[in-house]
This record gives sequence, C-alpha cells and structure tokens, in this order.
Amino acid sequence: GPREVVLCDAENTPLALVTAGATVHDLPDVRPIRAFARGSGPHWDPSVRLTAAQTAASIGRDAREVLAIYREEGVLERALHNAEVLARGFEAIGRIAGVRRTRSLGMVAAADLGEAGYFGPLGWKVHAEARARGAFLRPLGNTVYLVPALTIPSGDLEHLVRITHDAIASALQAR
Repeated sequence: GPREVVLCDAENTPLALVTAGATVHDLPDVRPIRAFARGSGPHWDPSVRLTAAQTAASIGRDAREVLAIYREEGVLERALHNAEVLARGFEAIGRIAGVRRTRSLGMVAAADLGEAGYFGPLGWKVHAEARARGAFLRPLGNTVYLVPALTIPSGDLEHLVRITHDAIASALQAR
C-alpha cells in the first residue's frame, strides 16, 4: 500500500515528503527520483521509485487536500484577521521607549531594540521576561520577532502579543 517517502535530489538533499504509490497515466515518465522510506534512516531504499510525474501528482494531490482543509476551517480568513492583530500589537510595541523600529508582514512581526547588533543582550532579556510571563520567545540578538502558526486562535495571539509587549517594556526599563 501507499507509504510516505522522503524525496531527495542526486546529492541526497531532502526535497519533499510524499506518498509513494501514486499512479499517473497521462503524464510521461522521466528519470526516477531517489526516495528514502520514512524512518528507514540514511540508507537508499531501491524498492521505492517515483517518477517525476508520480511525484508531481502526489504533491499536487496533497496540496489540494491542504487547501481544502484551509477552506473548510477558515484558516486563511483567520490568518488575515490575525495579521492585523499582530500589526496593531507591534505598532504599540514601537511606542515603547528604547524600541528602535518595528515591522510586520502578514503573520511575521519584529521589533529592533536598542543598538543594532546580532549579539546584543536585549533580546535575551526580553526572552527571560517573556518566559516569566508564560511565553517562549527566541530573539535574534537585539531583535524580537513573532512568527505564529497560521492556525493560532486569535485570543491566544492577542495574549502572546500582550506578553511580548510587557516583556519588552520590562526589559528595556531595567537596562
């Protein structure tokens, strides 16, 4: 029966996870793509051979299934609303003394704190403040960012943004 496989290029770099056994009659066969059975370790499994046509069919089918779930569950509509929540929250963060700039695009938002620098300590101070409030943030130097899942409930995102705001305010006030 069908099983999941990891598709790799000629250098064994993973490309995708798909279901083996897809049948495609109207697409031409081309050279097979290497596939490793999921969980089989680093060893090449010669019994799994997918053509590019089978690969395309499997990926296309999987993508259609994901999009159907997104439609049924309103994931994209919720993400649009949540992107606005994130943008408004980071606009408020931008008004905290010591925040150099904020930016957001869709479901990604970031705040640069203090002086520029990848190895700056402020992000880790915010990390500690956020942990004390129940959230785990992973900064990049003096930059604090959020990249929540598209499926995060709006109330959870609002709570996370409030924690981030309060953690930044506290960390900057203590410096």
